[in-house]
Amino acid sequence: MMQETMGKMQAMKPLEGMTPKEQKEWMDEHQKLMEQMMGQMMTEHRLLMQGMMGQAMKGQGTPRK
Repeated sequence: MMQETMGKMQAMKPLEGMTPKEQKEWMDEHQKLMEQMMGQMMTEHRLLMQGMMGQAMKGQGTPRK
């Protein structure tokens, strides 16, 4: 789902006939959305990595024969 959303956002383009002011506003909003998406992905990545590290650490204390 995240890839689909990113693809749609990357494909977005300002409408033809926009004034320079409207284009700037559109670009500012688009940039804000892209930054939010990147922040969400980074948060999910950190949580995933913490979970993986936690599981790896649990396995270290178990003696193996």
